Amino acid sequence: MKKKFLVGLAIGFLLLGMVGVANATFMISDVTYTSNSLTFTIDGDMTGYTEPNSPSLFSIRMPGDLFIGPSYGWTPNSWSASPFDNKTYSGGNLYNDSGTTPYSWNNFFFGLADAYATENTVTVSWVENWLDIAATDATLEFVWGNGHDLNRHTTIAVYDPNSAPVPEPATMLLLGLGLVGLAGFRKRLQK
Repeated sequence: MKKKFLVGLAIGFLLLGMVGVANATFMISDVTYTSNSLTFTIDGDMTGYTEPNSPSLFSIRMPGDLFIGPSYGWTPNSWSASPFDNKTYSGGNLYNDSGTTPYSWNNFFFGLADAYATENTVTVSWVENWLDIAATDATLEFVWGNGHDLNRHTTIAVYDPNSAPVPEPATMLLLGLGLVGLAGFRKRLQK
């Protein structure tokens, strides 16, 4: 009986692992910023995201009070590297106008539907000090597509430095199943 239980538990973890791989998504971590730059680490792939109307763009939206740059217009930005292992970018800008959320973007030569990243650290910088490092509402949205409006992009991740990190649901499920398995195994050993 103990052997069947352990085999069943192993098969369950294997199936969960396969489901996780099939629905992999990007994880954005190690987000930091100065008054003229933003650094982040990206890991994962585009599997499972809906392709937006602007499939060759990767954008970082800045809702809230982080962006204190010009109220209107295009300004150049510089990216230290491509966020993706298999995609080369052709340049981009930071854009803001009074009626939209400011966003920094980069255009890629080909669509990003098959893009993936392996713990890539990227810094985006600007020539002026356009970020308020004392901002209290410093939300950042990492999106696939044009950051201009909600109909033209798909959100990959949202970063809010004022909120505690929330564990991914799959991680919590695996932890819960592991604890249930250990409790069941212990109970069987006590018999």
